[in-house]
Amino acid sequence: MDFEIRRVRKAQGPVKLRAEREEYFRLVQMGLTNREASRRVGVHERTGREWRNGRRDPRRRRAPALAEQEPEPSSTRSA
Repeated sequence: MDFEIRRVRKAQGPVKLRAEREEYFRLVQMGLTNREASRRVGVHERTGREWRNGRRDPRRRRAPALAEQEPEPSSTRSA
Protein backbone atom coordinates (compact mmCIF):
# COMPACT_ATOMS: atom_id res chain seq x y z
CA MET A 1 0.00 0.00 0.00
CA ASP A 2 1.49 3.32 -1.10
CA PHE A 3 -0.69 5.48 1.12
CA GLU A 4 0.78 6.94 4.31
CA ILE A 5 -1.01 8.98 6.98
CA ARG A 6 0.34 12.53 7.08
CA ARG A 7 2.56 13.27 10.06
CA VAL A 8 1.71 16.97 10.13
CA ARG A 9 -2.06 17.24 10.59
CA LYS A 10 -2.35 20.97 9.83
CA ALA A 11 -4.69 22.40 7.21
CA GLN A 12 -3.56 21.73 3.66
CA GLY A 13 -5.06 24.75 1.92
CA PRO A 14 -6.71 23.98 -1.44
CA VAL A 15 -5.47 20.38 -1.37
CA LYS A 16 -7.69 19.59 1.66
CA LEU A 17 -6.90 15.93 2.33
CA ARG A 18 -7.04 14.91 -1.34
CA ALA A 19 -4.80 11.86 -0.85
CA GLU A 20 -6.77 10.74 2.22
CA ARG A 21 -10.07 11.13 0.37
CA GLU A 22 -8.84 9.12 -2.62
CA GLU A 23 -7.57 6.36 -0.32
CA TYR A 24 -10.84 6.40 1.63
CA PHE A 25 -12.88 5.83 -1.56
CA ARG A 26 -10.50 3.08 -2.69
CA LEU A 27 -10.97 1.28 0.64
CA VAL A 28 -14.75 1.68 0.54
CA GLN A 29 -14.82 0.24 -2.99
CA MET A 30 -12.88 -2.74 -1.64
CA GLY A 31 -15.75 -3.33 0.78
CA LEU A 32 -14.57 -1.75 4.02
CA THR A 33 -17.09 0.01 6.21
CA ASN A 34 -17.03 3.76 6.70
CA ARG A 35 -15.66 3.29 10.21
CA GLU A 36 -12.83 1.01 9.14
CA ALA A 37 -11.86 3.04 6.06
CA SER A 38 -11.87 6.28 8.08
CA ARG A 39 -9.72 4.73 10.80
CA ARG A 40 -7.18 3.39 8.30
CA VAL A 41 -6.93 6.74 6.53
CA GLY A 42 -6.65 8.66 9.80
CA VAL A 43 -9.75 10.85 9.63
CA HIS A 44 -12.79 11.06 11.88
CA GLU A 45 -15.67 8.74 11.05
CA ARG A 46 -17.92 11.78 10.46
CA THR A 47 -15.43 13.10 7.87
CA GLY A 48 -15.65 9.81 5.97
CA ARG A 49 -19.43 9.93 6.10
CA GLU A 50 -19.42 13.50 4.73
CA TRP A 51 -17.05 12.49 1.94
CA ARG A 52 -19.32 9.61 1.00
CA ASN A 53 -22.70 11.34 1.36
CA GLY A 54 -21.78 14.96 0.84
CA ARG A 55 -22.13 17.57 3.55
CA ARG A 56 -25.81 18.06 4.28
CA ASP A 57 -25.75 20.94 6.75
CA PRO A 58 -22.67 23.16 6.70
CA ARG A 59 -24.05 25.03 9.73
CA ARG A 60 -24.33 21.90 11.90
CA ARG A 61 -22.19 23.34 14.71
CA ARG A 62 -24.66 26.10 15.40
CA ALA A 63 -27.23 25.69 18.12
CA PRO A 64 -30.66 24.72 16.82
CA ALA A 65 -33.02 27.61 16.23
CA LEU A 66 -35.71 28.15 18.80
CA ALA A 67 -39.15 27.10 17.68
CA GLU A 68 -41.17 30.04 16.51
CA GLN A 69 -44.33 30.67 18.45
CA GLU A 70 -47.60 30.32 16.59
CA PRO A 71 -49.49 33.59 16.25
CA GLU A 72 -52.68 33.72 18.24
CA PRO A 73 -55.73 32.91 16.11
CA SER A 74 -57.67 35.98 15.13
CA SER A 75 -61.30 36.20 16.02
CA THR A 76 -63.58 35.25 13.12
CA ARG A 77 -66.71 36.43 14.93
CA SER A 78 -68.87 38.86 12.90
CA ALA A 79 -70.06 42.04 14.48
